[in-house]
Amino acid sequence: MTRRTSLFFDQIVESTRINFGLGLVFSGDMSSRVIISRINDPNIEEPEKRSFKIKDLRAFVLENRIRLVHAALTVLRGFYVAGRPRSLSE
Repeated sequence: MTRRTSLFFDQIVESTRINFGLGLVFSGDMSSRVIISRINDPNIEEPEKRSFKIKDLRAFVLENRIRLVHAALTVLRGFYVAGRPRSLSE
C-alpha cells in the first residue's frame, strides 16, 4: 500500500496488475513500473505436489528477516552503484 501526498490531494493507492503472455512489450513510463518474472517448469507432472527445502516459509522469513533485508539492500545498492542499468530487453 502506498500513500501519495501532495498539496492537492492525499490518497492511498493500492494496485496490483498481473499480465501473462508471450512477447509482452511495455512502453513509456510503464517500463519503469514493471517487474518481469519467469516461472520455471519444475518438470514434474503435478507441480503443486513438489517439495521445498524450507517447509514453513513464513516462519523462515520472520526468523531471518534481518539477513533477508540486508541481502535485498545489497542487491539494490549494487544496482545503484552500477549506474541503474536499463534492462536488456529495451
